[in-house]
Amino acid sequence: MATTNTTLTTTYTKIADSGDEFLLSFPTTGTGKVDVATADTESAPASTVLGHRLTTGDHEAINRALIGPGYVYARAVDGSISVALTTWTP
Repeated sequence: MATTNTTLTTTYTKIADSGDEFLLSFPTTGTGKVDVATADTESAPASTVLGHRLTTGDHEAINRALIGPGYVYARAVDGSISVALTTWTP
């Protein structure tokens, strides 16, 4: 799959299926924070799950090797944010 610019809201959204590879990073513009979390089943984490926090100011990124197995979900911490997302099936 090609890289897409995906808009995340404050609700957890699935960004990668279990077993699929992915890379989520921030485009060079915009500011904000994103929480990324995994789940054993295809069901979004509870809203109380903080996840692994990424911030735009630090130019952070996350991939399968860093977060581990499971379905991967992401959400914006405040409002909405655009991220760069690449997913693929190995």
